[in-house]
Amino acid sequence: MKKTLNTTVDLRKTRAFLRNNLPSTVIIGLYFIGLFLAIMLANRNGNQQFFKLETFQQITQNNTVGQAFIFYTFLLNCFLLILVFAMGFCAIGTPVLLLCIVAKGFICGLVGMLLALYCDKGIQFVVFVLIPMQIIFSLCFICACTQSAYLSKAIFTSLLKKEAVQTEIRIYLQRYILIGILFIIGAVMSKLLIVLFWRFI
Repeated sequence: MKKTLNTTVDLRKTRAFLRNNLPSTVIIGLYFIGLFLAIMLANRNGNQQFFKLETFQQITQNNTVGQAFIFYTFLLNCFLLILVFAMGFCAIGTPVLLLCIVAKGFICGLVGMLLALYCDKGIQFVVFVLIPMQIIFSLCFICACTQSAYLSKAIFTSLLKKEAVQTEIRIYLQRYILIGILFIIGAVMSKLLIVLFWRFI
């Protein structure tokens, strides 16, 4: 009886946690859905002809191409972060945020799988360069999407109730500055990782 009661309490706590953190839960779930779809696509027989595998193979074989890959990955993530930042100020920006997080997960998964499956030293590159880099970039992106979703909801609610959202906007900007700092740290780390990869692997 006591065990059943404890289980019930734990379930209630779990439901309360998920309810209170619904945007974060949905965003993380959509990110992994994007990853899963990318893995399924990359592993599907016959799809390899649609990808320029020669380009992917050069990433792990040519230092210049590898450096360019890191740079363009940085630019792509910058673009996505700026887009997510702008959507936070839109009262109906949530659908765009959801599409962005699925796209982010899909791109990460697809690039990682193609490198690991079809490139010389691809697994080493994914393990020692891509995964550490994307952990930081994806963490920044998930946090940014969560904050944007909260602000978008607050603005939508304020339009209905005619309330001010200056406090929410100030908190949003402060947290986005922290996200930006973490993002820059991730970019510097990515540069160091690619240099170490070419030196030791």
